[in-house]
Amino acid sequence: MCLGRTAKLTPVARDQYKRLIAHVRCETNDAARAQLASGLAWVYTRHKADRRALQALEESARNRHLGLWSAPFPEAPWTYRQSHRSPR
Repeated sequence: MCLGRTAKLTPVARDQYKRLIAHVRCETNDAARAQLASGLAWVYTRHKADRRALQALEESARNRHLGLWSAPFPEAPWTYRQSHRSPR
């Protein structure tokens, strides 16, 4: 969606690892909304911002079995990482 286009980042916060959390737009497209509507992303529900509109996009993609929702048992990335942690 952003390949070859200028992306605009609007900083929102930093996470516990000091990584930037930002809204990303590619020309007139909101990257998060486009990914969710296509079934290519999950809404990260642990983030404290109001996510109702984004959750509605995810739910619509789920109901239409788009993208990752076409898999029989999709697994959230944070669940996958927790169950596949490297021993320290």
